[in-house]
Amino acid sequence: MDPLKKIFLISFAIVLSACGLAREKIAVYYLSKAEKIIAERSAAPADIEKAYGFIDKALSKAPDSQRAVALLEELGATAYKIGFERGGEFETAILQKNVKASGENLQAALSLVTVLGERGDIPSIRELSLLLETRASSVQAGAGYSSRLLLMNCYSALAQWLEADGFMALNKNAELVERNAADYVSVFEKIKALKAGLDKEKAMSPGLEKNVPANLFSSAEITSADALKNGMEAEKIKNTLDLLARDAGFKKALELTVEGNKALVKKDYPRARAFYQGALGNYPDFIDARKQQVEADFQEGASLAIVNESRRAARALLLKAYESSAEVIEAGLGEGNRMPFVGRDKFMSEIYALRAAAVSALGVVEKPGPRRKPRMEKDFKEALDAAVKFNPDNRMARELLERYAKDGF
Repeated sequence: MDPLKKIFLISFAIVLSACGLAREKIAVYYLSKAEKIIAERSAAPADIEKAYGFIDKALSKAPDSQRAVALLEELGATAYKIGFERGGEFETAILQKNVKASGENLQAALSLVTVLGERGDIPSIRELSLLLETRASSVQAGAGYSSRLLLMNCYSALAQWLEADGFMALNKNAELVERNAADYVSVFEKIKALKAGLDKEKAMSPGLEKNVPANLFSSAEITSADALKNGMEAEKIKNTLDLLARDAGFKKALELTVEGNKALVKKDYPRARAFYQGALGNYPDFIDARKQQVEADFQEGASLAIVNESRRAARALLLKAYESSAEVIEAGLGEGNRMPFVGRDKFMSEIYALRAAAVSALGVVEKPGPRRKPRMEKDFKEALDAAVKFNPDNRMARELLERYAKDGF
């Protein structure tokens, strides 16, 4: 190599090194200023905002700073204590800026996934997953493995919120239910494939996980396991989507059922029942609509009984809910329900709880004699036990149990 060229390269390397050290020193300076504010017991909101600015500047100088990410988390706790409402906004913006600019800071990326996951910010989680998908294709084994772990965390958070958003849409918008169902199945399949690939990498390169932060690896393991435990529900949703695509009657039935749910939320029972009946006219085997009919009959009957209006009408509705519940239970135990985001156990628990509630309300309306009361109580207890067995967290079942323990049947 030419001597002059060699001298030039050495000098250039020294300059770069000096620049790096300078940037690190500047980052440390800003972090120390943030630390002082965090250490104050009663920092003013204006100072909290300054501290976020200091951490942002530190990360711009030292993008891979683990200390900055740790301080950002501490600052968030401090902001929460003093009631600084914009803490989450600042934290998210700083993390997003860092992660978009560089893939070096694994802790920052994991913190961003966590923050977005806690907020349920589906659009931002989607955007982050696209970025991580690109980085996960890295040819560098170590970097690629870390990015794929981050991606699995991100996918798992996305699956969780697609499921929650889809469930909420059951009372609002059928189109959103279908869209979330398709997205959920797609993300579920990605998690499954990614998990299989990571397990294969780990088996082929023992100790590979030791090269990444322990919390990144453990978080990916936990969140993916939680997402993949719903395999049967994902398969059911996949089959439902296939049926929606090829059967116009079923598609219409699902849409009408969601419209019925909207009416039921408003306690417009006649309109709700009309929608559910329309759904069954389009697809007679849609037991989700039948179950909602039971719900409408029970709610109206119970409300009439509570205000002592038309005891005869109340009894008729409650008796109808009780008798119809048997058909729904039989169908649910057999072919199962089809509505996305309503798992089999949840569905069965709800219909059993409705049956128990109908029997309980009938007991109040009818005031059964000594012969009939034991039979009704037995029916009530069996339905309630089944509701709790399928879903111990069923709110209606828990309330019925508490009332039964306190007042009896």
